[in-house]
Amino acid sequence: MATDKSLGVKVTGAKELRAALKAAEERDVLNDMKAAHFAVGNLVVGKARSVASGRSRAAVVAAETLRAGKRGTGATVTLGSAKVPFALGQEFGAQHGRPRTGPSGRKFVGYNQFPLPARNNPSTGFLYPALKASRDEVIATYLKALDEIIAKIHT
Repeated sequence: MATDKSLGVKVTGAKELRAALKAAEERDVLNDMKAAHFAVGNLVVGKARSVASGRSRAAVVAAETLRAGKRGTGATVTLGSAKVPFALGQEFGAQHGRPRTGPSGRKFVGYNQFPLPARNNPSTGFLYPALKASRDEVIATYLKALDEIIAKIHT
């Protein structure tokens, strides 16, 4: 998992804001918040796909499985599918030349098809670099959405 603290933004009073939005008795308000979360997710997905296009073909295929989700509590981005089970390996990498045991019990030296992990290779991944690069756009999108929602409540 990512341990980079610069990826997140701590919002003080987020629970209180959500409770106030629920109490506003405007059903559209929660839908507007979901739409804002979805817009932020799509923004990150688009940026991640463009970052992946500069990497390997496998990274491009993995990035095509990125999907933004609609949730009331926050923006979500999912990666991978049944047809592309290697997507997480493209994002997070794997140690090379390490002895491993497969599900059948067979021993092998493996996962050399994935890039080295980010701590050894800064060019690994496409989702987290995209999230870092789009941080200011994400904040601007949320601020604009909150301004619109607050204006809707007070009119």
